[in-house]
Amino acid sequence: MERDSFSMPASEHKRIKALREALGKDGVLASKSEVLRAGLALLAEREIAEVARLVAALPKVAKGKRARKH
Repeated sequence: MERDSFSMPASEHKRIKALREALGKDGVLASKSEVLRAGLALLAEREIAEVARLVAALPKVAKGKRARKH
């Protein structure tokens, strides 16, 4: 098992939440991790050129950690 953290725009985080809710209505309970892993499995089935185009079209996000609250 590996643990990691990453950043994404709030709009994409909301898309994960919406997908989880849609799955739940269909009787499938999925964690955020499971949704992301399923997406990775789908991407792995695609040609690398298609994945490269998808990655290039993503909005850039700032790298680094969020400032800690005091």
